Amino acid sequence: MALADLILAALQKKNYQFQTLYELAEALAPDHKPERKFIAEVHACLNFESTSAKYPFTEIEQGSVGLWGLEFWLPKRKSGHQTRKTVETSTLTRGQQLHFTLTQPALTEGRFDILRPTYRGDLVDVLTGMSHVVLDYYGSYRIVVGVDTETKPFGLVGSGLVAWYIENNLKPGDDVWLEVVDIAPLRLRIYTEWDRDADAYRRYIGERNRQEDQSSLPIRDLIYLCLNQHGTLLHLRVISENVLQQRPAVSRSSIVSCLNGNPHLFAHLIDHSTWGLTEWNLSKVSAYKEPDRHWLAQESTTAARPRAVTNIDYVLTVIHTEDLVYQVLSNAGAPLFGREIVQAIASYLGVSKEILERASFVDVNDPRFVRLEDGRFRSLPSQSDRALAMSEELKRARHDIELLKNEQDAQAEFVTALTNDISELVEQGAAHEKEIAQLKAELAAIQSQITARDSELVVLSEANADLESKNRRFVRAANQLYRHMNKKA
Repeated sequence: MALADLILAALQKKNYQFQTLYELAEALAPDHKPERKFIAEVHACLNFESTSAKYPFTEIEQGSVGLWGLEFWLPKRKSGHQTRKTVETSTLTRGQQLHFTLTQPALTEGRFDILRPTYRGDLVDVLTGMSHVVLDYYGSYRIVVGVDTETKPFGLVGSGLVAWYIENNLKPGDDVWLEVVDIAPLRLRIYTEWDRDADAYRRYIGERNRQEDQSSLPIRDLIYLCLNQHGTLLHLRVISENVLQQRPAVSRSSIVSCLNGNPHLFAHLIDHSTWGLTEWNLSKVSAYKEPDRHWLAQESTTAARPRAVTNIDYVLTVIHTEDLVYQVLSNAGAPLFGREIVQAIASYLGVSKEILERASFVDVNDPRFVRLEDGRFRSLPSQSDRALAMSEELKRARHDIELLKNEQDAQAEFVTALTNDISELVEQGAAHEKEIAQLKAELAAIQSQITARDSELVVLSEANADLESKNRRFVRAANQLYRHMNKKA
C-alpha cells in the first residue's frame, strides 16, 4: 500500500482530530520510534498530495505548530483569506463560559452559534479573522473547527462537531457549553451538562412527527386496525398512543368521538375506558347460570347445565370477585401458561375460550404470583402458608441452634481437657527442668573435682620430675666420687 493511502487511513481513524507531523509518523510506525528519514518522507508525501482530490490532506497552524488533517473536516471559506485582527482591549478572561441551545440544523451541520450579548462580543472579536480554533474535550482529546464569520449568527462549524454531537447522543433543546481555557493562543473547551430546553425539544418532536406522518387512513380505520392486530380489549390510552403514532396531528378527543360514533364497529365496557370490536360479540356472552363447582377437583361434569346470555363486563366482574386467576394458580400445583389459565376459567364459567382470550384479565403486577422466564405464571404461598413455613423454619432453626449449643459444650469440654493436659505437661516440663538443673550442677561439681585432680596430678608430675632430676644428679655425683676414690687407691 502506498504511503499516501496509509496516511489517509491513519487520519480517518483519528475521528476529526488534527495531528502533528510527529504524531502522524508515530501512528504509521507504532512499533518503534519514527526516524528522521521516515518523518521527512511523510512530510514530503503530505505536501505533494495536498492538492490531490484523492488525498485531501490539509495543514493548519496552531501557534508555532503545524497540524495535519483532511480538508472536509473544516468548512470551505467562501471569501479570501482574512488578516487576523489583534484585540488589545479584550476583556475576555480564562474560565468564562457561554452556552448554546442546540437546534436541528446545528446538529446536522455541526454548528455552535455565538451571539453577541455581554462578553460573547469579546469572543467574537477575538475569533474574527481566525480560520479555525481548537476545542478540547474528554481530557487530552481535541478537535479543530472552522470559524464562520460569513453567516449570521456568528459561529463555529466543522465535521468534528457533528461527530461529537452524535457521540454524546445530543438532541435539539440540549444545552452545550464553551469555556475559555486560554487566550494567547485562544483555546476553548466544549462540554455538555445534559440540560434540555423542554419547549425546543417538544417543537423538534412535533416537527419530526409531522414530517414522518405519512398515514392517509382515517381515524376509524386506524382504531380498527389497532384492535384487530392486538386481538384483545385495549385501554383508551393504548388505542390513543397507537393512533397518534400514525396521525400525530389529531387530538385525543377526536379518537374518543370516533369510538363513540361507530357502535357498529367498536364496543366498550361499562367504564368506557376499555374498548374492543363489536364483531367479537362481547355484549352477548353465553355462560353457565351456576358455575361448575367441581372444576377445582378436575372432575368437571358433562351434564348440560342451564345457560344465560350476559355481557363481558359481568364475566370479568365474576373473575375478579371470585379471584379466579389466583384460585387456578394456587390449586394447579405447578406453573401455568396464560392460555391454560384462560382454559380453566372458561371451563368453570362455561364461557367461550376465544372470548376470554380477548379480555386481558390477568394482572401481571399481582404480588401473589410471579411470571417465570418461560412465560408461565406461578402462585406465591398465601399468608397462612408463609406463616406455617416460617414456623417450620423456626423449629428447624431452633433445633439447629440446640445442636450447635451441644457441639459448643462438647468443644468447651474438649478445650478444658486439653488445657488440663497442657498444664500437666507444663508441670512435668518444669520438674524435668529442675532435674536437668540438678544434674547440670552435679556435672559441674564433678568437672570441678576432675579439674582439681588434674591440677594435683600436674603438681605430682612436676614433683616426680624434680625427684628424677635430683636422682640423676646424685647418681652422677656418686659416680664421680667413686672414680675419684679409685684414683687415690
